[in-house]
Parts: sequence; structure tokens; C-alpha cells
Amino acid sequence: MSAVIASYGPYQFDQFSAQFDLLKITPKFRETGQADSFEGVMFGGHAPAQIKDQITAADPAHYLTAKMPPLLLTAGTADQVVPYVQSFNLAASAMTVMGTDQVQLHLVDGAHHGPADFMTADIVAERVAFLNRWLD
Repeated sequence: MSAVIASYGPYQFDQFSAQFDLLKITPKFRETGQADSFEGVMFGGHAPAQIKDQITAADPAHYLTAKMPPLLLTAGTADQVVPYVQSFNLAASAMTVMGTDQVQLHLVDGAHHGPADFMTADIVAERVAFLNRWLD
């Protein structure tokens, strides 16, 4: 069997600014949401809000099926690069499609973007347990 571990990923590329506002988090990069942002560069230098079809095609929520492998999503509540609500939203969509027993969400309080805050013994143990559960 397969399993997926996704960490602090961007999934809703056109929602960064609105989600940061909602969370009352100041983005690390002032160009967030613009053509010259990292998310804009990923789409050929276009502001994500201007290329809805490409943004929709890049969102994994549009590809979820009941036959997906189990999913563990982790994100940090202090992430200033990708709003953690993106992991929350993907987990909610995945639970609807795949079932609540197939999806886990771990929001790490105070964690930032990148591996440094996610390489703790507890998080590594959680990931190993997740894999052992599904890869037996």
C-alpha cells in the first residue's frame, strides 16, 4: 500500500493574501500574490488571481478520489510563507472524499515554513507511526 506525507505545502495559490489576512499573519514576502511572488514565478510570472484555470489545475483538492492513499498533512501555525489554512482546507476536502480514517492533519503550534520546526522527535515518530500503519 502507499501513503502520502505532505508538509506545509502550497495548494491554493490564489488564496495566499486573503488567507494571511484571515489568520492575521504578515507574509514573509511583501510580493505575496503578485506576479513576482514565488507562487507567481511558479506560474510563469503571472499573478495567481489572473490565471484561475492554471491555479485550479494545480490544486490537489481537484484530484482527490476515494482510492487515494492515506494522507498525513503537517503545517505550522506561524508559517509566513504558506498559510497553514491551506493544509487545513486540503485535509477537510480529503476527509470528505476519502473518509476521516484515511486523513490526518497536524498543525504544529508556532512552527514556521521549512523542515527545521518539523524534524522533532515527536513529529518524526508521528510520521513513522503513520507510515507503519499504512505500509504494513
